[in-house]
Amino acid sequence: MALLIFSLVILLERLYTFGEPWFCDINFYAAIGREMLAGRPLYSDLWDDRPPATYLTFEAAEKIFGQGDHLIIWIGVVFSILFMLALYAAGRALTGREAGGLLAAGLFALFSTEAGFEADQPNTELFINTFVTAAFALMLWRRGKRPPPAVWALVGAFWAWAALYKQFMALEGIGLGAAYVLSAPPKERAKALGGVALAWGTALGIGGAVFAYRSEEHTSELQSHHDL
Repeated sequence: MALLIFSLVILLERLYTFGEPWFCDINFYAAIGREMLAGRPLYSDLWDDRPPATYLTFEAAEKIFGQGDHLIIWIGVVFSILFMLALYAAGRALTGREAGGLLAAGLFALFSTEAGFEADQPNTELFINTFVTAAFALMLWRRGKRPPPAVWALVGAFWAWAALYKQFMALEGIGLGAAYVLSAPPKERAKALGGVALAWGTALGIGGAVFAYRSEEHTSELQSHHDL
């Protein structure tokens, strides 16, 4: 019930700021997502130096919610609620108490609309924070227990997706993984390293596959332009 109330607070906060101008980057993401939905390829005439996750997110959101200002509101609401749930899971796992999770979620619901930081708008950081916090919560798993291999693979997938929003987020996975291993008791360090290595391998595999796909597609586009 508390999480439902917090979700409603997030929705009302964003509806309250519906008429404010969107940050320039958000308009850019929405425009590229719209053009991708119309069939134009990314990194050809739709050029930017960012990885593809942001544009894929906006493209998917436009398929669901359609085009217009309401798209920005709904994508912000959905990811803010997902981020809040990840904070709840992390707070509960860290403290071992329900109150710890609810405190983390409630504070986010109250202050996540800070207009001075444009926190009420769905910029890239909102998506990144959602996935890295979810990965962190999964690493904590159940108090006193290590995550199983499938969970470590999901952690790696979340790290990879966060890095596909902004490349430097790869350092987050490296740093958190190293901290997890070093903080483990000596007798459990080998098991902790095995789990983290699986997450790192998953993240590297996803990142490598995306890079190879984009490189092959870009080469094909260049060949088509050359043939024309």
